[in-house]
Amino acid sequence: MNIAHLYIHIPFCVKKCNYCSFASHVPQSGEIEFYLKHLQKELLLVKQKHNLLLDTLYIGGGTPTVISPLLWQDFSDFLFKNLKFNSNAEITVEANPGTLRAEHIHIFRDAGVTRISIGVQSFDDSELQMMGRCHTARQAHEAISACLASGFRTSGDIIYSLPHQNFYSYARSLKELVTSGVGHVSLYQLSLEHGTPWQNLPKDSMTDGYEEYRYAIWYLKKKGIYQYEISNFAKPHEESRHNMAYWTGKDYIGLGVSAASFIMGQRFQNTNNVKLYAKMINDMKLPVAAGEILSRAKSAREAAVLLLRTTNGIDKKNFISKFGSKMLNEISNKLMLLPSGLVAQNDSKIYMTQKGMRVANLIWQEII
Repeated sequence: MNIAHLYIHIPFCVKKCNYCSFASHVPQSGEIEFYLKHLQKELLLVKQKHNLLLDTLYIGGGTPTVISPLLWQDFSDFLFKNLKFNSNAEITVEANPGTLRAEHIHIFRDAGVTRISIGVQSFDDSELQMMGRCHTARQAHEAISACLASGFRTSGDIIYSLPHQNFYSYARSLKELVTSGVGHVSLYQLSLEHGTPWQNLPKDSMTDGYEEYRYAIWYLKKKGIYQYEISNFAKPHEESRHNMAYWTGKDYIGLGVSAASFIMGQRFQNTNNVKLYAKMINDMKLPVAAGEILSRAKSAREAAVLLLRTTNGIDKKNFISKFGSKMLNEISNKLMLLPSGLVAQNDSKIYMTQKGMRVANLIWQEII
């Protein structure tokens, strides 16, 4: 069978942000070259087992633009020599405004990258400094302008509910992102994750995010940027097709440390240790640390949760064809026990209302 969606993880950053719990670290001397060499070997191992004919490729992190343009050129040449793409494939690279260079943009454009996702987070320099970001608001504007001028579909991320952040600062950042010309906006409420410098921040230093989220839905729609998933908004035809593949239950493969794969109801997770990752690959083994075969019932519940993240919701006909009417009825009955106004349905689909989107965790708990 063909696998149409591939993710590649680059686990390196200039510095670790205060809120970040992702698998990333500051690389030691020579570690980037070492890692890229083994990423190439992993791809060749995967190709022995699976036929990759890609509709989407997403290179994320970490910070992929920590890799120097010279190394990027070599890595890019290898990737596009060894990967096959469908026509009109979406190819995304994440970028940090503080490390994105003109040379990166030229390499991405020449390689056929179609989309750049820029980690803006805020257009307030004091907030950026507080978060531990390695860029300024001006650099974020420059990065967006350069990507748009080079013809990339461009996305920007914003974090809200920052410690002691006032609403007007957040609203200004959102407005600046929209007026910059991006076609896609991702909004993430700050969460205090274990193992991060901010894990013990007092919760009363942050808002509950309700006002910010509600405002974003109203403001972005007014500007022609429409919500298509809980945290994601886009102009027409600028949705992230790669992320939609996750939410709609498509098979995908992840390469690199900590990367996840989902193939025919089985989930795999690569080791998050770079040295162990390299050793397993050198032993001609895929670097899988954990795996799970999902039962039909668990697959159905997880599929329902992912679909409900999107504004399209659960297509009843498609869901029944995959999991059966009994599972749909079980999930529907649980959802109908929730307080009124959170979930709606008609003859063709079940979906969350805007009110439901704001309390999504309550709904996930009910299904799972």
